[in-house]
Amino acid sequence: MLQIITGKFYNSEDRYHNNCKGILYSNASFRGIYDIGHVKIEAAESLGNVDPYIVMYDNQLQKSHSGFELVKVGDEEILRQLKNILSFALDAVFDEDKSTVERICRKKESGRGKYPVPSEFINGTLDISKNVSDDEMKSCGVFLEQLLALNREDYINILNCIVAYNASVRLLSEDISLAYSMLVYCLESLAQSYDSYIPIWDDYKEDKKNALEKVFKTLDEDAVEKIKEILIKDEHLKLSKRFQEFVVGHIGDKFFYYNEKRKTIGKEEFLVALANAYNIRSKYAHMLKPLMKHLRMSEFSKNADVFEFQHNVYFTYSGLLRVVREVIYDFTFSLQKTGFEAFDWRGAIPGCVELEAAPCYWIWKMDSSKGEGAKARVEGFVETFVHYQNKIPKMDDLIRMYLSHLGEMKEENRLAAFTLCCLYVRKVGNVEDETKTQFNAVFEKNKSLLEKCSIYGLIIYVMGAHIDLNVAWKLEECEKVVKAYCKKRYKNSRLKLPKEIESMIYLEVANSFEGEEEKENRQKWRLRAYDNSNNSKEIQELISDCMEKDSTFDISMIWQVINKRFEK
Repeated sequence: MLQIITGKFYNSEDRYHNNCKGILYSNASFRGIYDIGHVKIEAAESLGNVDPYIVMYDNQLQKSHSGFELVKVGDEEILRQLKNILSFALDAVFDEDKSTVERICRKKESGRGKYPVPSEFINGTLDISKNVSDDEMKSCGVFLEQLLALNREDYINILNCIVAYNASVRLLSEDISLAYSMLVYCLESLAQSYDSYIPIWDDYKEDKKNALEKVFKTLDEDAVEKIKEILIKDEHLKLSKRFQEFVVGHIGDKFFYYNEKRKTIGKEEFLVALANAYNIRSKYAHMLKPLMKHLRMSEFSKNADVFEFQHNVYFTYSGLLRVVREVIYDFTFSLQKTGFEAFDWRGAIPGCVELEAAPCYWIWKMDSSKGEGAKARVEGFVETFVHYQNKIPKMDDLIRMYLSHLGEMKEENRLAAFTLCCLYVRKVGNVEDETKTQFNAVFEKNKSLLEKCSIYGLIIYVMGAHIDLNVAWKLEECEKVVKAYCKKRYKNSRLKLPKEIESMIYLEVANSFEGEEEKENRQKWRLRAYDNSNNSKEIQELISDCMEKDSTFDISMIWQVINKRFEK
């Protein structure tokens, strides 16, 4: 939202302008008024150790002239983004809540508590009344302007990293292992989004590589190369090396300079510490394995980048924080600024979400003659019949078009379109005579589509669309079809039916297992239908009664439950 109100995505000067103010509190201390990008920030009168600041900005929105106008929205999101950017850029803590700043920046009271507070891990960042110079404020403004001028995707990616960076600092008092891992996540997210590193054989783990090299001596050269290609495609190896290469690429020489107040990491040990940080994150993510005890001790962190133990090198929390800060800064300024950018900014406004329209509002719309939308319309029609039965739209034009072009469609589209025609003509009461006549003329030529068991045929059957087929599907085929449907139904491009219809299909499969020797299979499918009907106590009671009596289930009882929804 902070980037949106710059006007970067607007193609017209016809806008609503709203001069807005907000308050942020901080441990950072400065006086006067500063222009930071398109935001003004002014120090207010302080009554304690935490200083209040008035934030002023123009929450401008482009007019749409659509009859429904958003005049002003998103102030909370603007402040959320701004507080995170200011916290990062000024190396301090900003928040809308004064007590939050006080809690994060608190000092440990003498003799109270055995656990360190966040300020004991980091030097300077969490100091109360931390003085901020004019140069630092100007640098903050330059960073904000650079960030806001990036393209939308880059801005969001970097902002997310900054938010995670600040969240890590806030988590220090709760879980340092999680706080440490979040810093690695920041680096990982940038590395995966912007780097295309291709691993080589030399990247493979040294101990495994040496063992394999001995085996390779017994194989011919071509076979060895093919095996190496397979091994270096290992995703973990690729991610680990890409992570390291990306981070190193955004660390400048000054990072390693001597600092009399701090033990800085050396160039030659940097990669070792980086690899260890990546492995620590992996162990925490997959096993919740905490940091080694030494890294959880504030004494080793505050004034040192690394902790050395048994010839190995590990980033302290403050050392890793310094790495992440350097990488985000360098990466942000390495990207090109952009001018106007075509972007659906209204869709990015807080509170605006994309929702799927109820199918009764679109299933009637004309499809292509190839029937490419037939599958979606079958799904939509069935959903409408189950949940919006009193709102089934007129679809005669669409149905007649399908009937006229069935012969031109691919097999799956043809089956879906024919299924929709059968359902509409047989289940809807106000079908036009012209549509019925055309359907009756076309039906005989296409009913062979339903001779082989398919999920569409099962839909027609449980929906009670009475058509003359005289076909007996084999139980094994039906079971196979239902299992295949269940496996694929959660994919966006596949068919997904209402749970009531699914349960009816399960119960019809259960009914087909006859005899005492098939009782286990009957009960298995009934139990599946019972579990699938967890949002209808009435249907579950019907199925439970059937399971107890081991009787044939009449799916018309489920239709009675459905039809009650539409009784006046």
